[in-house]
Amino acid sequence: MTFRSSSLALALACGACGAGETAPTEGPARIEATLALDLPMGDEDSVLVGELRDATRLSDGRLVLLDGDRRAVLFLSPAGEVLATSGRAGAGPGEFRYPAWLGPCVADSVFVWDVANDRVSLFSPDGALAREFRPAVTAPIQPTCLPTGGFAALDARNAAMAPAAPGGAVPLLRGALVVISPTGDSIAAHPDLPIGEEKTFGAFAALAVLPDRIVTGLNASAILTSHNFAADTVGRDSVPVTPVPYGTARYEAMADRQASAVPGGDSAMRQMFREMILREGMPVHAPLFSTMHGAPDGTVWWVTSLPVDSTTTLLGLRDGVPVHSLELPAGIEVFEVGTDYLLGKRTDEEGFERLVLYRW
Repeated sequence: MTFRSSSLALALACGACGAGETAPTEGPARIEATLALDLPMGDEDSVLVGELRDATRLSDGRLVLLDGDRRAVLFLSPAGEVLATSGRAGAGPGEFRYPAWLGPCVADSVFVWDVANDRVSLFSPDGALAREFRPAVTAPIQPTCLPTGGFAALDARNAAMAPAAPGGAVPLLRGALVVISPTGDSIAAHPDLPIGEEKTFGAFAALAVLPDRIVTGLNASAILTSHNFAADTVGRDSVPVTPVPYGTARYEAMADRQASAVPGGDSAMRQMFREMILREGMPVHAPLFSTMHGAPDGTVWWVTSLPVDSTTTLLGLRDGVPVHSLELPAGIEVFEVGTDYLLGKRTDEEGFERLVLYRW
């Protein structure tokens, strides 16, 4: 979940915009997951959530949903019953203009990052507004809770273009990994980090937080870099995977999907956007992952499928070694992966969003 507008932001955010299958050299153990919750966000008669933008699971099993349409935070029981609702549209205390991310960073208290109001709101486990602050980083890419109570994020504010790449390849933009305190101060940074290409389906960076470190990686590279909570580099791992060709059919399907999502666009505008994507050129290889998630047991999870593929596939890594694989129905957008669960959303055949929880 990243806050992504403009072509660079789209490329960086594209957790749902492009990923390739990977071919580990040793077969990881397959996890058999069971669908534990399949909660409709709305139907023809009622709406629970207008736009499910993010979700998280608290330690007691309760669920917290971020409604981007109604600009609200919903607290649900483990079975899906609404317990409390907080927030509304606006710029006052507890109000949102563009809430883009939420996470339980301190003792199940929920942080909600509103990039339009340039503010983070902290809600207690019962949904009451506790406090608000303005973070030092105003446009974070993939903010993620740290075990220390703050955040890690990628920062593209001062991104600089790398020198031109050979062969006419799009050069990478370089930004920073930042560590942010629970009060919003930027307390550490790792500069000159590659964060992506200014291209719709170009390479982009992602991060995953583990109990003892932050892992960053570029989805066009098999190298994962580990950082401590002061943002210093402490190690690198090379994941034994083999890139696969993108394939014209898959690339065009992704272009169709991206064009169809243009907000407020008519058919001519969507066609123009599709043609723009195709003119950018198809990468030789599909990205190794579309999103990257850290689990409390120390596993880094790559989502390795495209949203247009027939299944949603994940690869679990420990110190760069594939140890788990997971296969789910097609089209699931992953919000978070825990030690024994995955939380995400899917869109049903009628176009309605559904919150899904898988357990193993």
